[in-house]
Amino acid sequence: MSTLTEGGFELCGMHVVMYPHCNMTKNLFGGQMMAWIDIAAAMYARGCMKTDRLVTIEVEKLTFRTPAPLGWTIKLYCATAYEGRSSLRVRLVATREHYELSDGKEEVAIETTITFVSVDENGRPTPWGPEDRPTRHGK
Repeated sequence: MSTLTEGGFELCGMHVVMYPHCNMTKNLFGGQMMAWIDIAAAMYARGCMKTDRLVTIEVEKLTFRTPAPLGWTIKLYCATAYEGRSSLRVRLVATREHYELSDGKEEVAIETTITFVSVDENGRPTPWGPEDRPTRHGK
């Protein structure tokens, strides 16, 4: 079990880095990682907010700490950082692992926070969840 799941994060996505995902150095293309991050965090937010109508409004600083080479596994973990009236801030940690080359140990590749907003049919922010729900502030 990952120390991230023990620390309140949920595993929200897993991918194997394959040739179509790589740049010229046979490492994961940064744009592909960004897409995987947005999808995993959106699915997490969708489950928390119980709505299909949400948009990404901010991705905080993305620093690629270590490359993700061809054949390595990427795991995406999410946790709630903050619940607002119409927004949800999600902490995301992306790790990489390879059983033969890293002894199966996960290494953090990226940490970021992504903010989603619940929107109505006209794309305007709208409250999510029951009106009387307590707002939960994460870590």
